[in-house]
Amino acid sequence: MAKILTVFRLIVSPQSMWSRIFSNSSSGTTELTVYYPLVGLLAVSSFLKLVYDPLATLHAVLIGAVVSFVAFFLGYIVASFVISMLLPKIQEQGKVTSDGRVRTFVMYNMSILVLIEIIKNFLPVDMPLIYIFLLYILYVISKSVKFFSIGHDKNMIFVCGAFCVIVFMPAVFSLVLNKLMPAV
Repeated sequence: MAKILTVFRLIVSPQSMWSRIFSNSSSGTTELTVYYPLVGLLAVSSFLKLVYDPLATLHAVLIGAVVSFVAFFLGYIVASFVISMLLPKIQEQGKVTSDGRVRTFVMYNMSILVLIEIIKNFLPVDMPLIYIFLLYILYVISKSVKFFSIGHDKNMIFVCGAFCVIVFMPAVFSLVLNKLMPAV
């Protein structure tokens, strides 16, 4: 639970938390203690629809929980891979960033996205304004640029590219999985 609080600290103070996160955490530990528990909590929070939506069925809610879990699981894997492949193209010459650092970066940013989805599950009505908080991920990403040895002229490319990959990968997987699932 203490590790999950790191995500909230990252939201409040991204600059200082990125240096702390990258200096003393491994991606394997972060997966087990931060990201997967949050994604599991997202899946469990999907069942809240049974409380406030009289038309919700257990079957539909269970499918929604599985889809959200799998979308964020696959989104993390694919986003980490895509960013790891594209990062050397915009880094300074001779600089290399470890895959573990990229995975940690993706996990913490996706954890913010997972928190937004959890809050959305707690709300009985659809509130599109909650997606404005997605833009805050841009700010959090921008405070991590200095840890990836990216040239000053390519900072914006990294921030926008990482934002798009991190935000859209789970959305794409969710869309595809919802199309593949039987109608409820």
